[in-house]
Amino acid sequence: MNDVVLIVTVLVVAIGGLAGVAYLLDKRRKTRGAIGPQLELPPLGPVGRGLLWVIRGLVVMMVLAIVIGIAFRITALIWLAAGCLLAYFLVGWTLRVVRLSGK
Repeated sequence: MNDVVLIVTVLVVAIGGLAGVAYLLDKRRKTRGAIGPQLELPPLGPVGRGLLWVIRGLVVMMVLAIVIGIAFRITALIWLAAGCLLAYFLVGWTLRVVRLSGK
């Protein structure tokens, strides 16, 4: 089997498995209710929503960079994914601060 086909197959199975588990957990939460205390955070403002979209974009860039980097053996894309991971941590920390302030 070709390496690229193997990588794509493993990724599709992994993503499908994660989606299936998420669906089952969501279905269980709707029937039995949430587990643990319910935290009441203030709703996100425009800055918080913008940071949330930045985080989503960084995750997409990381996944694509890793898949393409491994498939075509381009190490620069793996380093790009590492940089995106660092930016993800920084933006996530900023989002926590902004969310607590309610902006």
